[in-house]
Amino acid sequence: MLTTTLLSSILAVMGSATVPDTVLRLVEQFDRNLDACRSSAYNEAQLRQDFLNPFFEAMGWDVANKQGFDQRYRQVIHEDALRVGRRARAM
Repeated sequence: MLTTTLLSSILAVMGSATVPDTVLRLVEQFDRNLDACRSSAYNEAQLRQDFLNPFFEAMGWDVANKQGFDQRYRQVIHEDALRVGRRARAM
């Protein structure tokens, strides 16, 4: 099952550290919703909101800039858009 593989990978990276409950919950949630997550209708922004931001917040990152740092000093800088022709593309 995917959950076992993900948890094994997380534990291998974290070593003897305790995996935060939030991370365990996110792995289980991802596994339960795997078909929906693999759907072409499920996009990058949804993935970021549902899984990546909560994961990094659980790891101690200030994803939402709650500390109010200037753009130059934020822990996470969201990607800019790149204009290609007349369309904006994510970088």
